[in-house]
Amino acid sequence: MKIQKRITPAFGLLLRMAPKAVICAALGLALFATLCLALSACSAVKPVKYSSLASWPYLRVNPDDRDGTHMPYRYALPQDWSRYRKLILEPIQIYGGPDAEFHHVSDAERSKLADFMQSTFAEKLATRFDLVNESGADTLRVRLTLTGAGTALPGYVIYAVEILDSSSNQLIEAYIERYPDGGLSSRLSSPDAPKTGIERGAAELLAQFR
Repeated sequence: MKIQKRITPAFGLLLRMAPKAVICAALGLALFATLCLALSACSAVKPVKYSSLASWPYLRVNPDDRDGTHMPYRYALPQDWSRYRKLILEPIQIYGGPDAEFHHVSDAERSKLADFMQSTFAEKLATRFDLVNESGADTLRVRLTLTGAGTALPGYVIYAVEILDSSSNQLIEAYIERYPDGGLSSRLSSPDAPKTGIERGAAELLAQFR
């Protein structure tokens, strides 16, 4: 006795679509895995003390940065900023030490980011100081060093700030800053994060001087 197998039109359509569904699912899983690896790699990037910085011997763990991912290292002397009316903004340096944290950022992209950093900080600081080129008793010297960046998804920027009295060349303050921090905002940040971080950093520095 033969049993006749009946395949309904709907079941037949499901069978024909099955291989495509399997392929799509596999591609989706592969894409998801790749994205997770990229996010994990970027979130693992944390600022260090950067051994080639002039302020390296002075930097200490910043107790105000609990998870150590936004401004993990800092040095500061008590200071009355109101006595400074002028400021020397040195050309932005691109860090070349072995512990630099540039990921998938070409030399040309680093230069463009440094130029953007120069113009952004100059524009902000000029609203508080006369930007000059000569040292003086009422003049600060600010040295900025781009130490790391990532422009792929997700993006980030890390840089060092060193503030000196221009007449004595004494280091007044130094810190390492990263934007965004190493939390969820970092893993979801856009490729424009480096520029956004530079703009926020310039605004924060200006607010400190006021």
